[in-house]
Amino acid sequence: KLSETARHGRIVYESLCMSCHGLDGQGVKAADTMLAPPLAQSPWMADNGNIPVLTRILLKGQTGPINGVSYGAGLMPPLEKSHTDEQIAQVLTYAGERWHGWTRPVSAGDVGRIRKEIEVRTDPWTHEELKALKN
Repeated sequence: KLSETARHGRIVYESLCMSCHGLDGQGVKAADTMLAPPLAQSPWMADNGNIPVLTRILLKGQTGPINGVSYGAGLMPPLEKSHTDEQIAQVLTYAGERWHGWTRPVSAGDVGRIRKEIEVRTDPWTHEELKALKN
């Protein structure tokens, strides 16, 4: 059973994220490539989630290969200008509860702190940069 936060996040997910990450979180195949990585298998989402990394990806986007695998156009678009802290918290909570059994929702405050910390950044993150972060 989804929390109220996750129920709101499902609306965001189904209107935006599903086209690349899939209804089931397994990713969408196009020709011989996947459009996006499978969220249902993401190590960033395990154990109630690496919220600082996940938030960075949603706010600024991500580019390039992930563990040597290239996806779709190679870019997860940034959501910082199109989505509020609350919406980003909701969609993270939805994916986390749905595929990883998260037991606590992400808050708008969690997202807002990261947004402020990285506000001057203009480029999408690479997987290598995210792996190097000390959260």
